[in-house]
Amino acid sequence: MGRHYNGRKLLCPVCKIEYPAKKYPEPSKSYHACEILDDGTYLWHTGPLSTHKKHATTPAPTPAPTPAPTTDKVIAGDLGEVLRRALDAVTKQEMSEAIEKALESIKTPEPKKVHLTIHVPEKDLEIDCSKQHKLFPKIAYNMLNGNQTLLLGPSGSGKSVLLFEVAKSLGIRYGTQPISEQTKESTFKGTRDAHGAWHESVFVDFWRNGGLFNIDEVDNASPNLTNYLNDALSNGRLLDPSNGQEIPIHESALICATANTLTGATGIYAGRKRQDGAFKDRFQMVKVDYDEVFETDLVRSMIKDCKDSDRKRDAMIWVNRIQKIRAAIERLDLQILCTPRASINGAKHIANASPFTLEELEYGFIFSGVDSSVVKQIKEEAGVN
Repeated sequence: MGRHYNGRKLLCPVCKIEYPAKKYPEPSKSYHACEILDDGTYLWHTGPLSTHKKHATTPAPTPAPTPAPTTDKVIAGDLGEVLRRALDAVTKQEMSEAIEKALESIKTPEPKKVHLTIHVPEKDLEIDCSKQHKLFPKIAYNMLNGNQTLLLGPSGSGKSVLLFEVAKSLGIRYGTQPISEQTKESTFKGTRDAHGAWHESVFVDFWRNGGLFNIDEVDNASPNLTNYLNDALSNGRLLDPSNGQEIPIHESALICATANTLTGATGIYAGRKRQDGAFKDRFQMVKVDYDEVFETDLVRSMIKDCKDSDRKRDAMIWVNRIQKIRAAIERLDLQILCTPRASINGAKHIANASPFTLEELEYGFIFSGVDSSVVKQIKEEAGVN
């Protein structure tokens, strides 16, 4: 006969009634097997035989024994051991794929493929804007419609790159002239050398023959220079100093400009000059802000050939960190630049196993000249350590 087993009750899988359990060394002909123990013995009902007579000739199927684990026994509640075994079961390839998937989800939503279709003489041009700055369609529209445009925004927001990419997408040539305090009118007019030969400027070449020309950092320009440009843009005609003849602007010439500020010097842009209202009136102003989705996609594309999944992950975490710091600086209304250049250059260091520490990269790209107490305040606000 069997003996009662730890006071347990078992639910009969056939008649669905709970009975106290007894332990037997082998199956009984009268009762139903409900559980097989680790030692190979059986637990059976102790209910009245009459209750089970109708099942006596067709006992419930005996479940197959559970195979013993092949790894070390896990102590109940030992979460660390459970995690260790789970990690051991993951191959390096599976881990790499998991990291890649996680990187794809950091900060960047799935880019929407946007097509801009604008009628150009003799053809319809379709431009794919899915991998461009969010303002790309608007700038392309302005260029195709001949609107002289001034892009106004913080350093590193992508103003010059926007104009270059638009020109490339439209299939037109691109030229630029950076402006500093020392830039003179002759840079735009042209010069005569010591032998009397005249050298036409890049600006005049684009004015005469067409293309997209960018007057870069025009907020550095002196009043004399902006007066010269203003006169040309307002009349659509330029005086050729080499022969005194007027040069009409080419029908496909697009004169654009970029600036950080047009209201004069600030805490960040100390050398900038307040620009005349008449000069500003020659352009349509377009405000350019940081496009963090584009910024993140740009870094991801830049480091895609890195073979080390850990470094790729850390580079993308760096980008997310920089964007948090940037947002904190803005909330605190501090005069500190934290541009996408910090994201891009720092990510390059990390992906290439640079010897610089995280703090050294932050100092090099953001916090040089910033008091340590302000740095601490920014990091606390950003939620980074």
